[in-house]
Amino acid sequence: MTWLLKFIPTGWLWPAAFSVMGVLTLWGLGEHWRANINAKETQECKDKATLDMANHTKTALEAATKYRAAEAAWKFQLRSAQDEYNEREKQGAKKLAAFAATASAALLANGKLRDDIAAFARGGGPAVDTAAAASDRAARLGLLLSEALRLEDETLLVAAESAGGAESAGNAVRTLLNSWPKDTP
Repeated sequence: MTWLLKFIPTGWLWPAAFSVMGVLTLWGLGEHWRANINAKETQECKDKATLDMANHTKTALEAATKYRAAEAAWKFQLRSAQDEYNEREKQGAKKLAAFAATASAALLANGKLRDDIAAFARGGGPAVDTAAAASDRAARLGLLLSEALRLEDETLLVAAESAGGAESAGNAVRTLLNSWPKDTP
């Protein structure tokens, strides 16, 4: 570095040194100032990003809370509809059991009537008629009533099955309608 001093005149050494120091100081201050500006802009960007993230998080939490409340309401509605369905099924089973008991009693009564008619047709009728006429009348009456009662028996059985199927289908439809969400968020 001493070779550089040979080119600078002797009276100019101190002013040149101060000039170089001044330029270096100004350059350093400029770099410091520029770094502070960049740091401030970077911090502003970070603050804005943090605020945006907080707003997005808040919005997401509000939406999730609203969804959870709607989901809980729908689950309660579904649970209530399922409970109603189970109760309807119990009531339907009771009605069906009562109907089946009535149908069974009717079947027993029809069987007794059939037996009475058959006994009458075999000759258990009044002695006023001739035996052949009474027997013929009774046989025809027995056949007609027997066929009518057979058809009624089939009708009662089909009605019992239909009532059970209709009650079950009705309960399923009512449950579906009751469990369907009434309003959406």
